Amino acid sequence: MEFSIRAFIACVGLAACCLCSSITYGQSYPVRPVRIVMPFPAGGAGDAIARPMSDRLSAKLGQSVVLDPRPGGGTTISVQHVLGQPADGYTLVGIVNSAAIRSAAPNAPFDIRKDIVGIVQWTKSPLYFAVNPQTVPVTSINELVAFAKANPGKVNVSTYGVGSLAHLTSELLAQTAGISVVHIHYNGSVGSLTALLRGETHVAVDAFASLSGHVTAGKLRLLSTTSAERSPYTPDVPGMRESGFPNIDVNAYSLLAARAGTPPEIVSKLNAAVNEIIREPGYIAQLAKLGQQPGGGSVEYTADLIRKEVALYGKIISDGKLDLGF
Repeated sequence: MEFSIRAFIACVGLAACCLCSSITYGQSYPVRPVRIVMPFPAGGAGDAIARPMSDRLSAKLGQSVVLDPRPGGGTTISVQHVLGQPADGYTLVGIVNSAAIRSAAPNAPFDIRKDIVGIVQWTKSPLYFAVNPQTVPVTSINELVAFAKANPGKVNVSTYGVGSLAHLTSELLAQTAGISVVHIHYNGSVGSLTALLRGETHVAVDAFASLSGHVTAGKLRLLSTTSAERSPYTPDVPGMRESGFPNIDVNAYSLLAARAGTPPEIVSKLNAAVNEIIREPGYIAQLAKLGQQPGGGSVEYTADLIRKEVALYGKIISDGKLDLGF
């Protein structure tokens, strides 16, 4: 009996120590610099979006938060690097749609639903469907669909890369509307939009930052955002819901994540810090200059977003029998 009581007391003491250690760990984190591994090269658009967050997060956490660019492989290099690091919250990763697309593809190199823990979405922005009004006389998505139905298999859609968000979004519209189009992929937005401007393709899907100069010059026309609703930065451009496709709601996004197994108290601390930052007027103003909207949400919301993203892209790939080349 005495042994049982002593054993019980010892177990209670051990559990209390573990709990205190866990709480202390979360409260003291971070005690050294934190890295955010990014899938983009330094100095690019992705870096410009991430830097305002990392700078503010440094101030919020009291430790340096540095960006570590590791581009290549459609986010594969950055994600796999983080999966090879300790799950201690000191090596984080910036996740974009490409990571979900890779996770949904056959022979996926990783599965972000299981291999990482989403911390919080920090930005989002729609892509846009754009046409050259000199070669395609349409003013709406419905007119574009009618044009494609009248010219089956003859409408060329240019994107900035095979397996990109633009590719899968244009395929989603084709599947939803029941039209047959020809996807022509370029190595980046410059090639895609040059082809559209020359009349070599009929429609392109791209970010507003890439399209805006041509739109202002009257050389391209925006038909719709790829999101369900209008963007506050292009209030004259309808969203997919009012364009008649309420089930299409695609946004480019960036979210902060860590390797699966990272202590939940660290994940919660980072989530709270980022949610505070994205409500700051100065941060929102910086994002607006880049055409980005602030994200936010709980850890649970972020996990649900990741699951839905992978499921969506998996269905598009499967239904379209797409060969993405990876």
